[in-house]
Amino acid sequence: MGGLLIMQNDELLIRVMKNDDYDIMVKWLNVSRVLEFYEESPADLEKVTKKYGPRIEGSHYVKPYVVEFKNKRVGYIQYYEIQENDLKRYPILRDSRK
Repeated sequence: MGGLLIMQNDELLIRVMKNDDYDIMVKWLNVSRVLEFYEESPADLEKVTKKYGPRIEGSHYVKPYVVEFKNKRVGYIQYYEIQENDLKRYPILRDSRK
């Protein structure tokens, strides 16, 4: 999943997150409804840049994507391989890697 575009149809687009998306991440990460499910305190531009910058640059194992609907940014998704040191939390996955 290395390219810039993951999926697109007439109305929906899933693309790699860019530096231009920091502003929307700050906005989303300060919405109380989002914070109910997010394990961090409200964000500012500095925190967002520090966290998501390495992901955008490709130097972090988490791969960040932005979802657009009708040319409007509406969400964030990510994917990553479970890291070796986290496998103890997922015993079924550890067994399947043998």
